[in-house]
Amino acid sequence: MESEYIAMSTASKLLTIFKALRKKCAHLKGIPIMYTDSKSAISAAKSEYSKSLAHCVRLEEHKIRDEVGKGEIELKWIGTDEQIADALTKPLSRSKFIKFREALLKN
Repeated sequence: MESEYIAMSTASKLLTIFKALRKKCAHLKGIPIMYTDSKSAISAAKSEYSKSLAHCVRLEEHKIRDEVGKGEIELKWIGTDEQIADALTKPLSRSKFIKFREALLKN
């Protein structure tokens, strides 16, 4: 769960930059949605304090908690079978890889 939480925090830092560019250049508004297949990481990001994370996550890695708390990012759970980002991070079966590749190229 810690690695997913840290990955979400890192992604939220990048989203902050993209939100500013989107607002300034494209005049788009709305809250970005971050999808994850870790319900425990979502729960930790939505809570004020997580004892399990207190000892192993550096303070700057709690950016996701701040962003979610301010309503700047929305977190949604997505099943592992639909997690397209897995095509970039994990070894997959050929059929799953092709499915995710097609989804990435389509969007």
